[in-house]
Amino acid sequence: MLKPLHLVPTLRLLGLFASIAGPGVPALARTHEVDCGSGGAPLQLAIDRAKDGDTLRVGGICREAVRIVNRKLTLVGTPGATLEAPDYPWTTLPHSTLHPILQAVGSNVRIEGLSIDGRNRADDPWATGLTGIQLINSRGTLIRNRIVRIRHSEQRSDWEVSGIHIHRRTGPGKEGLIRIEENLIEDFESNGIFIQNSISDLQKSSSLNLIISNNRIRGSGAMIQNQNGIQIGGLQDGGSSPIDARIENNAFEGLFSYSGIWSSTAIYVTPLVLPDRIILRPYTIECDENIVDSSNTAISLTSASPARITRNTLQGGDLGIWVHSTKIRMRGNRLSNLETGVLTVDSDLSPDQLHHRSSSRVRQNLLRTSANSLDRLPGRGASGKTP
Repeated sequence: MLKPLHLVPTLRLLGLFASIAGPGVPALARTHEVDCGSGGAPLQLAIDRAKDGDTLRVGGICREAVRIVNRKLTLVGTPGATLEAPDYPWTTLPHSTLHPILQAVGSNVRIEGLSIDGRNRADDPWATGLTGIQLINSRGTLIRNRIVRIRHSEQRSDWEVSGIHIHRRTGPGKEGLIRIEENLIEDFESNGIFIQNSISDLQKSSSLNLIISNNRIRGSGAMIQNQNGIQIGGLQDGGSSPIDARIENNAFEGLFSYSGIWSSTAIYVTPLVLPDRIILRPYTIECDENIVDSSNTAISLTSASPARITRNTLQGGDLGIWVHSTKIRMRGNRLSNLETGVLTVDSDLSPDQLHHRSSSRVRQNLLRTSANSLDRLPGRGASGKTP
């Protein structure tokens, strides 16, 4: 007599289905516990043993640099879980000077709830280009992580030292969206988040698509060199590879350079500067509802076209918004206690003139020039209802 189906153990049923389907069926995803208090390099060992789709729950303090290659994997930190820069020399990619603490190459990853501590190891000659999390030709989600001390112990000027580094560098890489959400990035040296798409051949390059939202990015206070909260594009990227980024509901503070030469910027899209001209990169940037407190420059989109800058709160510092005069939408921004509200690449072009360019619109922005003065930025809708 056959037993009722609901009495057959679940695992036996799963094994039966797998045997019927054949050996080509992928193994079921599993969750593994990783205890970093056990010594050695337990997290890298667990990564090497994991199957596609597996989840690693990390506990304790792991003092090691780890690498995920061509995998689909989830790393979840339990309360207090920390991945620290190791004491030993490490390298993760040929022909690279960067030293990421956690690196994913050609992978689809979810990194959640981990603390990444650089321990100021960029001082070490074998840890130049210290980076917290680096995705190379990868996609996935970085959410609710804390990334700290990605820097030298003393002030230096090293543009390669970043909290998070996203880089499309060869071929199309993993298609899909990269989400960077609800992370705390603080006490870093150069960039909180650094985004690059450096493929020069558009035939091989798809757009690098990102959502960067609800992060808190805190610099190291007044420094002699520049610190950028989010930098999109590197000077060597060639200017031909597209990036689409939605940057929304982030909070920036403590990004300030006192050198008079460098300028720290909360949201910075780098221009491609040639001896005789500036070239616009094929970047589509949306900056919505961000809060910037006391940065040299709040938003600099001198190389983004098109760009949308809406409902941001920018207060304290030297310059609120720096834009190029093409395909710009600025609406509902609040700027206060700034030396300069809006500056265009064409130094003689006012925001009102910028608005009347056929492809740009500047509407209903508020500029507080002093504690007792509130003026509307020129542009259509300037005399309308307060946004």
